[in-house]
Amino acid sequence: MRAKLPSDADRRGSVRVRKGLSVQYKKGLRISGLAWINATVRDISETGLCINTDGGLLKSDHLRLRLKLPIERSWLQITGTVVKSERAPRGRWTHVKFSALDALQKKEIRTYIAWVLIKEGGTP
Repeated sequence: MRAKLPSDADRRGSVRVRKGLSVQYKKGLRISGLAWINATVRDISETGLCINTDGGLLKSDHLRLRLKLPIERSWLQITGTVVKSERAPRGRWTHVKFSALDALQKKEIRTYIAWVLIKEGGTP
């Protein structure tokens, strides 16, 4: 059974914060001997993120990601699908839509976004 992806309206309704975070990714969903590739997050919402990559990722590529949120002790392990890739000053901005997040993963992302907003004087 395939997970229902958020519609564009749901995605656009999500709060997105611009924060540089560390992320690691691998192309494909199967466990393999491929090394994790380090990247930087440009922005994140509860439905996806944008990372700076060297390229080589195409629309619809599946990714496994490990995201280190400053308020968590362990890596948040998630999966996603590339929805767009565009030129950046260095490399490519690769937009990734999260897929099949469980309740705990959603809570961790929402908690991080609220933490950033409060820290910067906004409201969650």
